[in-house]
Amino acid sequence: MKSAGISLILGVLLVFGIVLGPYSGNADEDTIVVFVHKGASVTNMTVAEIKRLFLKERMTLKDGTKAVPVNARSGSRLRQVFVRKVLGMDEAGEKIYWQEQKIKRGLTPPPEFNNTQKAVFSLKGGIGYCFKSEHIPNVNKMVLTL
Repeated sequence: MKSAGISLILGVLLVFGIVLGPYSGNADEDTIVVFVHKGASVTNMTVAEIKRLFLKERMTLKDGTKAVPVNARSGSRLRQVFVRKVLGMDEAGEKIYWQEQKIKRGLTPPPEFNNTQKAVFSLKGGIGYCFKSEHIPNVNKMVLTL
């Protein structure tokens, strides 16, 4: 009887493992902070507002300052997590989006930097992101945690 109970438990765990899929890491490792230049008067933003800025559907921050979105390098884990959480797509979808925008509106994607915090620090109107674990307080103004 013990053997049947153990087999049942293992079977249930196997089914849940297949349905839920493999665990891909600690959720805290994927926590992102979005920040703006320290001099901006913006204190908080929504995911929808950030998405519009990074897709260049909107070109100014809430305070009217010209927005300068700054991306992490393409292919980096940081960029992949940001694109998924904020833009609601994967990097292939993002690439297709920018190809279409180039043709339709003459737009190019935000520039890429190895260190988004340093880039935003030096750009008035800059908006960028990094993993929460890598964020350096007081360098830029944090406006959202995802």
